[in-house]
Amino acid sequence: MHVIGNQLAVYAEKGNDAVMKVNFLAYFKRQSELFQQNKREIAKNNLELLHGVLVCGCLVFGLLFIASMFLPCYENIPLIYCCMFCMMFILLIAFRFSWIQHFAAGGFYLVSAMLFLLAAYIGLRIDVQQKTTVLIGLYCLAPLVILDKSWRINTAVLASYLVYTMLAFLLKEHQAALDDSLNSACFAISGIFVGEYMRFIRLDNIELKRRAQLKMKTDFLTGLFNRRKLYEVIQNEKKAGTRKINAVMMLDIDHFKRYNDCYGHPAGDICLQKIGVLLKEYEKDERAETFRYGGEEFVVLMDIMDVNEMHDIAEMLRRKVWELEIAFPQYREGRLTLSIGFAVRGEEGKDTPEQLIAKADKALYGAKSGGRNRVCCYSAQSELSTQR
Repeated sequence: MHVIGNQLAVYAEKGNDAVMKVNFLAYFKRQSELFQQNKREIAKNNLELLHGVLVCGCLVFGLLFIASMFLPCYENIPLIYCCMFCMMFILLIAFRFSWIQHFAAGGFYLVSAMLFLLAAYIGLRIDVQQKTTVLIGLYCLAPLVILDKSWRINTAVLASYLVYTMLAFLLKEHQAALDDSLNSACFAISGIFVGEYMRFIRLDNIELKRRAQLKMKTDFLTGLFNRRKLYEVIQNEKKAGTRKINAVMMLDIDHFKRYNDCYGHPAGDICLQKIGVLLKEYEKDERAETFRYGGEEFVVLMDIMDVNEMHDIAEMLRRKVWELEIAFPQYREGRLTLSIGFAVRGEEGKDTPEQLIAKADKALYGAKSGGRNRVCCYSAQSELSTQR
């Protein structure tokens, strides 16, 4: 995969503006897709970096405040360092709360704004004749540290540059303002391009990590999530304290072992793939997550508490497998069929996801013992009501 730095070099050699425009659009579209696919990991990455930046900020401004108390400096400098330390410390505490951690990228922009104001105050009010080195450092580091969409970061850098340049020409001597403007422009442009390069690499690494993790949790044959992912989903629900798993459906292919014995495992794999495609298509349209539980068994987790609605969905899935018309003459039905058992959380809501799975498994046993190719619901009185 080409990074944007390599793309720009190729475009410069070709001198083709139309191609450059198309590829720029493709790059930013790709970046948007990476952000959308990896939102959680990017937020986690930004939060970890923000904590590191805030801790460093507290240490730096704390030490600067202590040093300014004993060393000769401008009159307001100790107060400024103290305020910066306090604001950094407040942000460090604030981002310990889970409800605010979703705004880690915003925290970076806030810290950048504080450093910009510090640089502007020192460079434009306290030490007017000196070059503003803090701002130059900010232009180099901000695009490298913040992991956010390019247009936001670059807009923030360019806006701060324009604001500072206008203030510099208003409040500084012409030559000092010109020096600041040229220095800041060079470092801002360098920061934007290097930041773009590094951002693409970081996003690409996050995407590779996501795909590796997804591969571990996905059944390669059917494309459905595997049993490992099932238990992860259950554990995440317990940690979050939510109740989104309100129904469980267990599906089993009837006489699948006999089918494999008659037609061979490659034919059995094709059947599993067809059913996997069917379940994935259903998952897109409904409030469901589907998993391959093992062998010829599948599990569907749903956020539904109505028994009749669940029965209709299960019956629809049974019928769709029937309509696949996978020939199986050795079976009395003449084709491959599906037995389904399901359980719904009671009104009291006491059932855990594991208990719902166990109940759905019992209902599936009832469907099997009742003749197969049918849907069976687990009743609250431990009685199984069977319907074909």
